[in-house]
Amino acid sequence: MAMVNDNHSLKWGCLVKSWATGLNYVDTDAGQHPPPAGPLPADWALPPLKPVNFNAGGAGAAVQRTIPGVLHLSTARFTELLGKAGIAPVNYPPGTTEVIIVQGNANTMVIRLPPTSVLQESEANLKAGGAYPMFTFYDPLYSPVGGPIARPRLPVQPDNKAVMELHANRIGDYTMGLCA
Repeated sequence: MAMVNDNHSLKWGCLVKSWATGLNYVDTDAGQHPPPAGPLPADWALPPLKPVNFNAGGAGAAVQRTIPGVLHLSTARFTELLGKAGIAPVNYPPGTTEVIIVQGNANTMVIRLPPTSVLQESEANLKAGGAYPMFTFYDPLYSPVGGPIARPRLPVQPDNKAVMELHANRIGDYTMGLCA
């Protein structure tokens, strides 16, 4: 299940880029990206991210380390920010009550692990023949310019090994990507 639907994926991506850079990608036409410097609209700008210190295990002694930027929001506040940026509705996994936003820096790579239950539910759905969600924004990657859309699709009854390899590849790509 995607948090935002396919119709809002571009706006979501622009919002994430805005939050990461402080530039207003949301209200700037994509042909003009990157946008000029200027403040983000206050109604959907994130509160400041703050560093969080933690003890990292070392060879015998704990070493103090820092995650460069972290922000904690309730799902209600996060949904409100998204709505003000024109993104609605929002789908959260069942039971989700809070959102934590983390940003690394050039020296700190943040790897985001999916929740065990969500990963396992996704596997079970795929093994039962469920659809693998592919947003339409991928279409230009598989279609010639000006030609028909040649959207890749999984077979109606995919081979279990093939669909689990696809799932593992997508999760690996998702977690290690630097979102660039």
